[in-house]
Amino acid sequence: MGIRVVTMSVSDLFAKGALPKGFLLAASVPAYLDLDSFREIMLGIKDACKKYNMSFLGGDLGGADDVVLTGIAFGFSERIIRRDSARPGDTVWVTGDFGVSGAALHYMLNKGKAEEHIISGILDKYFNPQISLSDAKGLIRCASAAMDSSDGLAITLHTLARKSKVKIVLDKIPLNSVVIEYAKLNKADPIKFALYGGEEFEIVFTVRNMNDNEVIKIFKKHGARKPIKIGKIEKGEGVFYGGKRIEERGWQHFTK
Repeated sequence: MGIRVVTMSVSDLFAKGALPKGFLLAASVPAYLDLDSFREIMLGIKDACKKYNMSFLGGDLGGADDVVLTGIAFGFSERIIRRDSARPGDTVWVTGDFGVSGAALHYMLNKGKAEEHIISGILDKYFNPQISLSDAKGLIRCASAAMDSSDGLAITLHTLARKSKVKIVLDKIPLNSVVIEYAKLNKADPIKFALYGGEEFEIVFTVRNMNDNEVIKIFKKHGARKPIKIGKIEKGEGVFYGGKRIEERGWQHFTK
């Protein structure tokens, strides 16, 4: 829980091209929570802050009927990468593959079946999401627009398209290999896991006036993972894959 609340906050900073500097926590916990469990949460926060080279500056502690952790991370950027600045001709990229979150939730909520080596890998990636501090350093050098994908890949792409008043055409949807295996065992569609699972914490970004090798070289120079090109920006509206419009579905606040 501690690792996750920090990761959720930091991924939004990365999407703006910002390097994290400090983290604050508002923790509301029930009286029945034992001290060792709370200590574990705080150790997770401490470890995550160390990983992202940021300071844990404290915060507030209160009571509640359940554990509620609210994290706030702040950082600094040479320039703010907006979500309304993609233009026709830009290419569309992501910092990693998708589908783990959707597969993990399917397994836990629908009693999915899977071999131990498959599901252990999926659950580990879900509960301990890994994002890279180096990604932000790569993004600031080449992204024309960007957005964190925690609400789901599909809704993130739609938001970028709508805010920028453009059309996004996908050539591929990068899938984690273990997700493909899990989907096959459960007769499920791995593409839906990738599009609508959410909480992947990867960055979706666009690039202008750079060829593919230049983008990859920039990320490599900063020690980041190799980004994946998934499509392009065109005139129009909506998000399309394989000639079909992708449904705009994902986590949305204030909806039924």
